[in-house]
Amino acid sequence: MKFYFSLQSKRIRRLIEAAGFNPALGLCLFAGVFVFSSFMLFQRVGYAEYIYPLVALALLSVLGRRDRNEFLKNTFTVNGYKRLRIIENSLFVTPFALFLLLQGYWMQSLGLYAGALAMAFLNQNSNRGMAFPTPFGRWPFEFAAGFRRTWWVFPIAYVLAYFALRADNLNLAIFALVASFLPCINYYSKPEPTFFVWVYAATPAQFLWSKVKIALGYSLLISAPLMIALIAFEPSKFYLVLAFELVGMAYVVASLLGKYAFFPAEINLMQGIILGLSIWFPPLLVVVIPYFYTKAKSNLQSVLT
Repeated sequence: MKFYFSLQSKRIRRLIEAAGFNPALGLCLFAGVFVFSSFMLFQRVGYAEYIYPLVALALLSVLGRRDRNEFLKNTFTVNGYKRLRIIENSLFVTPFALFLLLQGYWMQSLGLYAGALAMAFLNQNSNRGMAFPTPFGRWPFEFAAGFRRTWWVFPIAYVLAYFALRADNLNLAIFALVASFLPCINYYSKPEPTFFVWVYAATPAQFLWSKVKIALGYSLLISAPLMIALIAFEPSKFYLVLAFELVGMAYVVASLLGKYAFFPAEINLMQGIILGLSIWFPPLLVVVIPYFYTKAKSNLQSVLT
């Protein structure tokens, strides 16, 4: 188990170096972005003490992927696998829990640890998959595959919006609208095999525009009911709701273009920092999207020609 964590440490260091950063500087920069983002969330969003742990658990779910856990089960003994998942989940949520403690929310901090431990045990049965139809086509695959992994986020967002509107809390309802975009953004975090891009009979520009149109259409399909409900609830604030809807769709486009800007490599530290900064300062998207598009078009030239 010690070797496993040592290997993960080396992997993180190499990813930082591949992004062109000194490992120590890269970790400091990442820590700074994390603290800044956490403070901004608590300053700008109502009920942040409840939303923050949910965000942490949503990020933690990445460690519960079936293929990953099948590999760990085949590598470690049953007890070793359980201990590893408990330690891994606890380490992952510790920065979030410490920040909650600094804000004076010790109950939420304990609840976050409890949720992380529960997910460590629940993920042991992740091989019992359940296939169900989605409102998305099979091609491209991102939304169809991603929706089956994160379907539970959307009922939570819809229920949260319902109670927010009942409590006459438009800000919380808008957060629910924004939350519905988070899984969509995550669908483009992993690159597909090069062959899945090569089979397209299209130029890089045609390929990217096709992907963008589908991503926008599917994102609208998910978020439209929330957007319509919010506008019907507060017609005088329709411009605010539309603004958040457009910004959410812009983040989906930025994530998509960011994937192909560095394709076939996985998301790197620089890409993550750029997207993270644009979340807290949306006007950056005006620069980020054209930058990612230009880089992606150039990057795909060797694959699609």
